[in-house]
Amino acid sequence: MATVYVHVKSSIMVEVLSNDHASEPNAKGKFTIRFSCAGVVYSKPLDVTYAINGTASSGTDYTPLTGTVRIPANTSSVSLEVVPQNNFLIEGNSREVTIEITGIAEGA
Repeated sequence: MATVYVHVKSSIMVEVLSNDHASEPNAKGKFTIRFSCAGVVYSKPLDVTYAINGTASSGTDYTPLTGTVRIPANTSSVSLEVVPQNNFLIEGNSREVTIEITGIAEGA
């Protein structure tokens, strides 16, 4: 089950869904950042900022994420990949990456 975070700016609501789970050595994880209402598109690009949390370590367990993603104009969503790093360590517990939307701004 995915955790969904919703951020509201004026009348723009954006959410993030966890689609695929990552695992070493090369199974990428994927989040989808989309408008909360089905079928909604925006005529300008939107820059979505997000906080990265969880028990996985950026740069050790996965390739660092930027903290910003752009939903292009006239589209309803964008994918964000989490690429695991094969650190060749035997780790007993799974690690997780969580994404929480922190802001939305119109892009240029």
